[in-house]
Amino acid sequence: YASLERIQEELDYALSLYAELGCPVIDVTDKAIEETAGLITNYLK
Repeated sequence: YASLERIQEELDYALSLYAELGCPVIDVTDKAIEETAGLITNYLK
């Protein structure tokens, strides 16, 4: 990655693709793997 701008472009593209496909985005920042697994399990119910 050469610049912050390029990183932001890629993130924007990824988020638009996820929205188009209907994919949920789960923020795992500061979450333990068990907590993340619980979020995913609840989403799939």
